[in-house]
Amino acid sequence: MPVGLIIIILFLGFTPEVAAFWGIISALVLSWLRKDTRMGPKDVFHALVKGSRSNMSAGSAIGSLEIIIGGIVLAGLGLKFSALLVEFAGGNLLIAFIMVLIISIIIGMGSTTTGSYIILSVVAAPALIYLKVPPIAAHLVVFYGACLSNITPPGCVFAFAAAAIAEADPMETGMAALKYGAALLLLPFGFVYYERRPPPMVVVHRSKDR
Repeated sequence: MPVGLIIIILFLGFTPEVAAFWGIISALVLSWLRKDTRMGPKDVFHALVKGSRSNMSAGSAIGSLEIIIGGIVLAGLGLKFSALLVEFAGGNLLIAFIMVLIISIIIGMGSTTTGSYIILSVVAAPALIYLKVPPIAAHLVVFYGACLSNITPPGCVFAFAAAAIAEADPMETGMAALKYGAALLLLPFGFVYYERRPPPMVVVHRSKDR
């Protein structure tokens, strides 16, 4: 129920911070419905500490990546890279899109999904935005590209982890993950081309008095 409440609040247009706040409050309230799950002040404190520790990895990654992003922005490398990408693609959206997706997968292999997205949002997403792709669609493309690196050989870390658990061959597991997740490769195309569909025709009726 807290997860569903968070999704509803986000769809209503509120910020993620507001949604997270009410999600936490709802979890606290719902815990009192059963005697064995009721949370007291001590339980709430331990839950907040555990949540903070869980976010330390993401926070440290973002902090270190800020140095990289700062260097890219101050040196103007992000805009230059995007301009080179658009020029190499000849202004063709399909070619630029495929190149951005491949770059996103490659960069995603060497970093966490969050870290990869932060870099790609500065380096690759502006190229798609320059080609009239809506900003949210461009950022979704690079984000999904970074996520696809987890099931795309040769750096599919999720598949390798699953192979270690199942005591299977890592590369064969990676190819199987790519086969079963092949539909995900088509999803970014929908982000780009669905948002670029022509607007519906609007018929304007003029007043007889005019």
